[in-house]
Amino acid sequence: MHPAATTSNDVGSGARPGPSQAFADVGAGSVPRRFVRGAWAVPAGVGLVFSDAKLVSLSLVPMLVHAALFASLLWLGFTQVAGRAIAALAPAASDTGWWSSILSVVVAVVVAVAIVVVAAVGSVLLGSVLCDPFYDLLSERTEVLLVGRSVGRPFSWARVPVELGRELGGTVLRLLVWGCVALPLWALAFTPASVVAAPLGMVWTWLFLAYEFLSRSLMRHAVQPRQRFKPIFAHKAVCAGFGCLSWAASFVPFTAPFLVVGATRLYLALAVYDRAPSLLTVEEKLKFRAEKT
Repeated sequence: MHPAATTSNDVGSGARPGPSQAFADVGAGSVPRRFVRGAWAVPAGVGLVFSDAKLVSLSLVPMLVHAALFASLLWLGFTQVAGRAIAALAPAASDTGWWSSILSVVVAVVVAVAIVVVAAVGSVLLGSVLCDPFYDLLSERTEVLLVGRSVGRPFSWARVPVELGRELGGTVLRLLVWGCVALPLWALAFTPASVVAAPLGMVWTWLFLAYEFLSRSLMRHAVQPRQRFKPIFAHKAVCAGFGCLSWAASFVPFTAPFLVVGATRLYLALAVYDRAPSLLTVEEKLKFRAEKT
């Protein structure tokens, strides 16, 4: 039997983590409380990375790759896509009414915002493929720091080609799922339904980003693909909070490693209270619960 954890540790606290500390129940309380606790997993990931030299070293390559991808997608969007999209969606040049000028500005703004959002989300998705080995190592190291061992299957360079192929296929599938909902909602931005469509599109993107980063831990804990959406939608407020701050952080191109580490920490905080399936033992779950049930 493991000794009881001695220090309560909220998932968003700045305390240096370690296997002697316990997780607060991020899935308990009111919707705003759960949202905030999910969001605080992002800065907690930043603090955790800078608390450990190995996490810092593992983060360097993904930071550079993420920054390069974000800049490249922005360049492609504004040089190759923006002009064509505005020409296709804006009113014809023969329309000279005041409404035409206003609509042209609205179209230009919407296209620009869409390009930035796609660049941010796209750099996260492509980065998850190209940096898959580093993200696995980051997640594994985070588990070692927080629970004293790597709970999932140990990382192996021999599996990298297989894992890269798996991650590429998974990324394409996730992008299709996200686009099937996000694109129609964006289209509604040109209608009076934009009052509802815009917030829904934003929340959907937040949940999608939460899934993108939490799915790595779910996979490492042998959760079957068809079961990985369940914890996300079962804890929508927590995951929306994490996704919200992850979405904002994605516009800063080198933040992906922090999000991987923060998501791993958030996943463990859910898992110790049986709010997400995991390979944690019963003894470990009891040990790391700050709120005994």
